[in-house]
Amino acid sequence: VQLIFSIWPILIKLVISEGYNPLLLAIARDLFASKLLWICVWYSEGHNHSISEESHHNDSNQLNNRNVWEKLSKTSDLAIDKFNQSTNSIMNTDRSIIILFILLGIASTINSVGYVIALQFVSPLNSSLFHPAVPVFTVIIGTIFGVEILNLRKVIGVILCVVGSFVIVLAQIWGQTDDKLSYSLFGNILLILQGLAMSFLLVGQKFLPNNYSSVLITAIYYSIGTMISLPICLTILIVQGQLHFMGLSASLVCIFGAVFVISFNYSALAWANKASSPAIPASSMMCQPPLTYLLSALLLDGPVPGGLELIGTASIFS
Repeated sequence: VQLIFSIWPILIKLVISEGYNPLLLAIARDLFASKLLWICVWYSEGHNHSISEESHHNDSNQLNNRNVWEKLSKTSDLAIDKFNQSTNSIMNTDRSIIILFILLGIASTINSVGYVIALQFVSPLNSSLFHPAVPVFTVIIGTIFGVEILNLRKVIGVILCVVGSFVIVLAQIWGQTDDKLSYSLFGNILLILQGLAMSFLLVGQKFLPNNYSSVLITAIYYSIGTMISLPICLTILIVQGQLHFMGLSASLVCIFGAVFVISFNYSALAWANKASSPAIPASSMMCQPPLTYLLSALLLDGPVPGGLELIGTASIFS
């Protein structure tokens, strides 16, 4: 999961270097990912159940061509029924759950779109240096909502994380001109908001019913996030005159983002989150800086972190 997350900012930076607006990449990825997630929901919630039910009523050794097509047709009908049952149970659920999904959708928009925009102003390595702060943000938000238990070690960790984040931002803006200073500061603020949104996604999912599968949870909140971000991004692109078709390389990056970064990674995190406390899957984010540094050095000839950046990262890691 973290290897995929480490590859993603490198690919985004390559697409931006080709002159593409990151919002164009974001909406193309989100539309594809939302459709793909619901296909996965149909398969996991309906198709697998229907095949299991049918296997008890048919002997595979007695099938001919006609029986095969009849079986496929009946399996498809059962899959649709199962899928409809899952979606209907969501629509008939408690209003507070619906409100929670909307909040998760908003957090998803900040997390996914905000991250893509931030990479216009900061390097992939800079973005990865903030990800070790996600477990600390998760502990803070989890403690507020009663999901995590705060102790002395976690308090010390929160303080070190705050200090480390401040040092990293200071290292990025130190000695820059006024124009570059504002861009860099804006990018780093977006990264902090993105980390907070990611933490809220993990904590918020703990209040959802246990019978919701990880794929279904991801499909719902990410689709809501796409509905929020789509009109905003489209409006900005139209005003800027940058709404156009993407080339082959940018399209392949979108496919990678939709399939692996969104559909696989966020479903995997939701699955891990169901089986543990939110801080556990969040702690895996600490693997990103070294992975991103290696990939950035190999593919982008990225800069070596300075002394302040290493001090800030060490503070967050500790």
